[in-house]
Amino acid sequence: MPHTVVMEQQELILQLKDFLQNNSACTQTLSCLKPDAEIQITVADTLHFSVSYDDHAVVIKDQKSSKADFIFSSTPQAIETLINEDDLTPAQLGIKFLKQVVTQEVSVSMPGNIFHVSRKGYLDILKVGGVEFLNELKKIGLTNIPKILSKLRNLKN
Repeated sequence: MPHTVVMEQQELILQLKDFLQNNSACTQTLSCLKPDAEIQITVADTLHFSVSYDDHAVVIKDQKSSKADFIFSSTPQAIETLINEDDLTPAQLGIKFLKQVVTQEVSVSMPGNIFHVSRKGYLDILKVGGVEFLNELKKIGLTNIPKILSKLRNLKN
């Protein structure tokens, strides 16, 4: 891989980490997670890090997660799109992310157990997104908690 591509990816990861830790929509959303919840983010199939929330802060580790509840795999372009707007509400951020999942710019898998996931605060994210986010979910057929849980079960590896 050319040196400039590596540098660009490293800069993008630094920007993403800053976005996750300091963007108010991200911190409000991630604050829903219990301390034992963990997400893995993979960029370009080569860069991996884990994200959790503990002690009133987003915690990021530069490693694959051994206990990820969800794995988000993304292209660098999808990350750039997501982090370029820093004045979004949690609902707007969720909608933007959801659209990336629907268009397959970001893929999501759930190696964890659905019952464990439901106890780790992920469903509380729906409350943070509010009516605006729930209305967007309805557009893709996710009209209630059982349908959302069913869709999550389909993410199981």
